[in-house]
Amino acid sequence: MATLGGALFGALTACEGSPPWGVPPVATAERFAPVAPGAATRAQKPSGLAAGAPQIVGPPGPAHLASRCADCHGTVHGGWSESGHAQSNQGALYTAMRRQSEPAACDPCHAPLRMVLPPGDVLAEEGVTCDACHTLKDVAVGGPRATLTLALTDDVRWGTLCDAQEHYFHKTGCAPLFKESRLCAGCHRWSMTMPSGKSLEVLMEYTDWLTSPAAAAGTTCQGCHMPPMRGEVATGWTGRTSVHGHDLLGKGGSLRRNAVKLKVQVHVDGGQEIRAEVDLTNTSEAHAAPTGFPGRQLALEVTLLDAAEGKLARAARVYGRVLVDGAGQEVPFYEAHAQASDNRIAPGATRREAFSFQVGAAAAVRARVVWRAMSPTIAAKLGLPVEEQVLAEVLTPLRRAAKAAGAP
Repeated sequence: MATLGGALFGALTACEGSPPWGVPPVATAERFAPVAPGAATRAQKPSGLAAGAPQIVGPPGPAHLASRCADCHGTVHGGWSESGHAQSNQGALYTAMRRQSEPAACDPCHAPLRMVLPPGDVLAEEGVTCDACHTLKDVAVGGPRATLTLALTDDVRWGTLCDAQEHYFHKTGCAPLFKESRLCAGCHRWSMTMPSGKSLEVLMEYTDWLTSPAAAAGTTCQGCHMPPMRGEVATGWTGRTSVHGHDLLGKGGSLRRNAVKLKVQVHVDGGQEIRAEVDLTNTSEAHAAPTGFPGRQLALEVTLLDAAEGKLARAARVYGRVLVDGAGQEVPFYEAHAQASDNRIAPGATRREAFSFQVGAAAAVRARVVWRAMSPTIAAKLGLPVEEQVLAEVLTPLRRAAKAAGAP
């Protein structure tokens, strides 16, 4: 779930040459992934859902499509277009959840300009677009709900670069906010009020980070999600090493893949029983694994394979946060009455799991970690397939395991 926090890094800056007049707008509606009618049924929601959502404040003012910004900031735009921010207002999972919950609770972070632009403005459909971040003047997170202040009327695009030059298209400014994790907290820490009147923290990325080794070491959200690289901020600028990536390293799953590590030991006891000891390490110093929405899962799957790699037996452990309704059934966040469990792996921690199987015709043991965008239970409730990504895999032939265990 990509949101406004962890916003685009670095001021949008000048490019040389004449104004590229007549740049056509980009229609975005066709990019959205709709849910088929009837694929999901509307459910009862707790009150207070939208009341806890961040609020976007600031007068309406001039704003621009991301494609217009790309005329000068092509490299930066290319990274952003592959990011979760660019996809934040689309996708089957998000669309289904927005329809089932309260749009007023979703829009402030998934389409923030929708809160300040006229209804139907195509720019508001671009999700967390350039102007949604680079016109931010303040993010206040101390109260019961975050407040994000936009300053569209100032015609200033803010970032971290203090040597950016003003030009015909917009003014530039640098602000410490763009180097702080507080920028991300506006949308990556979010609570709702349940029917009992109690508060339930739905999004915990910022909360996890606050107590993490990364925070203790002074590593910000931007330090991991937007690492500096050599590049061109704007057309005509001399390349520099402090250009921060705008793809957030999240859309392709690279951060997820690098955040888990598998170690597997397999023993064959007396030629009858196979024992597999698996260490699953969360190498992230900033977040519990899995991070993000409740219902996200990491599944540690251990499978016994025959010589043709056919599956003989399988066992699994699943990690994540589980929210339930009044009957104790797993539900999406907007139907939740309580949190039933949270067995996520803490930052930097290792879980050791043990599995046992009968040898039979087994030739190898495969251990792998699978990330799921949403649990099968919730995905089925929404009428959607389960989106999965294999993050790590270790294949251990039994001959090697037997030899390592001292078998003849």
